[in-house]
Amino acid sequence: MKKTGKKWLGIFLAVSMALTAVFPMEAALAAETERKMERVEKKESSEENRMMEAVEEIQQPEKQREEAEKEVSENIQMEETEPVMPLSVGYDINQPVIEKFELVENGQTVKKDETVHFKLWAYDADSGIESVTVYLNVYNFGTYETEVKLQKSGEGNLYTGEYPCTVRGGSSVCVTRIQVEDKAGNYAEEETRKDGCFLYRFEVAYPEPEVNNEKVSGSDFRIEITSSGDDGKLRPGDKVTFSAHLTCEGGELNREGDMFIKMKANTVSHSDYIRMNFDAATETMTGTYTVTEDTYPAEWFWENMQVWTKSGRSYWFYPNRAEPDANLKFTVVQETYDTQRPIIKSINIDKNGQMVKAGDKVTITIKVEEENPRDEAEILFRPSGTGIIYYHNRLTLNRKTMEYTGQIDITDETYPCKWELERLELSDRKGHDAMLSDIQEDWETNCPWYYTVDPEGYRPDREDPVIESITIDKKGQWVLPGDTVTLKVKVKEDHPAQTARARFSPQVANVSSNADISLKYNQDTGEYIGTTSITENTYPCEWMLTELSIPDTKGNEASLRDFDKFWEINCPWYYRVKTDNTYREDFKDVTVTVLGFVRQENGSYQYNRLISSRTVEKVGRRASLKELGVSLPQAPEGINVTWTRNSQIGYGPEVDENTELIFAGTDPVDISIYGNYDRDCANVSLTYMTKDQGIKTAIVPVFVERETTYREVLEQLKLPEDASETGFSGFLLGEGQDENSQIWGVGWMSAEAEYNNCQVSWRTRYQGSDGMGAEKGVVKSYEKGMTVKDALAELEPPETVEGMEFEGWVL
Repeated sequence: MKKTGKKWLGIFLAVSMALTAVFPMEAALAAETERKMERVEKKESSEENRMMEAVEEIQQPEKQREEAEKEVSENIQMEETEPVMPLSVGYDINQPVIEKFELVENGQTVKKDETVHFKLWAYDADSGIESVTVYLNVYNFGTYETEVKLQKSGEGNLYTGEYPCTVRGGSSVCVTRIQVEDKAGNYAEEETRKDGCFLYRFEVAYPEPEVNNEKVSGSDFRIEITSSGDDGKLRPGDKVTFSAHLTCEGGELNREGDMFIKMKANTVSHSDYIRMNFDAATETMTGTYTVTEDTYPAEWFWENMQVWTKSGRSYWFYPNRAEPDANLKFTVVQETYDTQRPIIKSINIDKNGQMVKAGDKVTITIKVEEENPRDEAEILFRPSGTGIIYYHNRLTLNRKTMEYTGQIDITDETYPCKWELERLELSDRKGHDAMLSDIQEDWETNCPWYYTVDPEGYRPDREDPVIESITIDKKGQWVLPGDTVTLKVKVKEDHPAQTARARFSPQVANVSSNADISLKYNQDTGEYIGTTSITENTYPCEWMLTELSIPDTKGNEASLRDFDKFWEINCPWYYRVKTDNTYREDFKDVTVTVLGFVRQENGSYQYNRLISSRTVEKVGRRASLKELGVSLPQAPEGINVTWTRNSQIGYGPEVDENTELIFAGTDPVDISIYGNYDRDCANVSLTYMTKDQGIKTAIVPVFVERETTYREVLEQLKLPEDASETGFSGFLLGEGQDENSQIWGVGWMSAEAEYNNCQVSWRTRYQGSDGMGAEKGVVKSYEKGMTVKDALAELEPPETVEGMEFEGWVL
């Protein structure tokens, strides 16, 4: 956005004289306000008097409605070329001005770990600039977003920032958004795309491939045992020293390394870590391990060793593989060490094999014998024959009785089936595990530990909470700093959570504020209740409820869309904030198109055809069709109509001429109003005999109930006014049509009128009374057997011509 002045995005509200004591204003501003309020039409202004083209006093929303007949809303804004004028009184509702943005390395390829530089020139003449942010998308095997905060430099309006290119080589980095926000929450954005392409981007080069010239070799792996006994076995306090000869060509080894020793015995596996040190003079890596009382008594071996070079590379060595003939093992003995697994004495379930129901508790008790028990164990019950989640239950040890005990709560959501003990996780502090097979070998095929849940009482909660009502105590009202707005949400839910959350958002463009509310559940009223406070920093505009999350304790959740799928169109949950005598409302042009049944030139009705279209300029956020000057027509005779507004999911909510509509944003808005009729239309192409024009085919529309058959349409069809009714006996469906076919929306069918006798349309020619030739159509009905001669004889003679005598009609 490059411009020399600011564009006003809202309007000042002048305070009525009755409120001047509450909202003091400077005398000069008050006088100027009163003078400007007397202006009804927009005037041309000089450069010096363009500060405001109109100021409107808004005490109540109704005043705007009363003036809608003259003009729906008045666009109060400044021209692009107007000078920037700071507000002497009032809340800052103006965007910052971005003068220029520059990516110094734009279009370049930079190396990894180099720095990219951003420059932006911007200012805000009112509240001042709060933040300048550049958002980046990094593309390389996926996309992620990052941001750079620019800081004020000492050079006028310049803000600068840097981005260190630590991303993977080959990445493409694009500037996707540039935002400058002032201290009042207004923000401006700079364009980052043109013709679908990013304006600012750079590439990160692939790094040069690293050449590894290092060669690390290991040999002469040894262990040296220092035993306190004559048998060469180690006991607590004894030591084992490990050493290896290492060389590094083309590099240099670090002074430290790591090694691991390991043992396996009696289904037990242990490993231990030892830090090693490298002596560059002797090229020897050494490390010492001291046996402790916790060292498991078994045979241990040197498993592996890891060393690093100064370049950061690591190298692994496996001594037993490198030198399989070397003796790299040692044995630890401890006569008093506990090497036995816990012994399960019994497993008891108080309701074992029984039927349990919601509200019951199942108690599990496992008695053990163990010198070094852990304080907890865990069991797992599997629902037999199902794929649902297992139940894990933690058991706690009673050291006096040496029993692990726990409970399972059976709820109305516990799946009704047989639940079998599937797994036991019980170990001692030495790493020994007890197993279910210790007490019963065939437990996997013949499990003796189970209970069955009764289907009676099974009522799983899979339903979202039901929102019954949403109320705001100051709905649609004006609020001021110091006021409090209370939101109440009444719900129907068996398992309500204690808290919910809601969010109100400002309904004007380029403002970043939000008001988040924590709602507390009131058990007595079944309501979630929360408040938000209006302060001097609350942005002066309409605030609307835009988010609502009502959870239960079972993982279900309800939102605004669950309560009203058209909430974004309808949203009646709002309040208007006036701060520092200021209120902002965005204006836009609105085009309303009305569509429905429309009579065509051929007499048929077509649906979703244009009835009317009207464009209204400078419309505020809310207005009714009546205020927009849009009238909804009456339905064709004999049917009823309701009207709906279009939405993102197709047809929207029902509206009438007085329904309050929402027009968001600042861009032009197009809305369509559709007629919904209680009857469908059958356009019948009817062939019939007219009274005096002979055979005629015309479109006769018939409005019928939904799913009416062609046969039923004929039963409701009536002859047109110009039709001959002499001998009329009914209607015949056109050839090739099924009388059981149904009309959907608008249907087309053909029919012809049937008559009992032969219908003849005569076209007679004769000499008129003025001596000139004349013609006349005559329709007659004749019984079967009538001859043409006799029919001609029965035709009425023409009018008498003086001096001439009528003799008869001839073909």
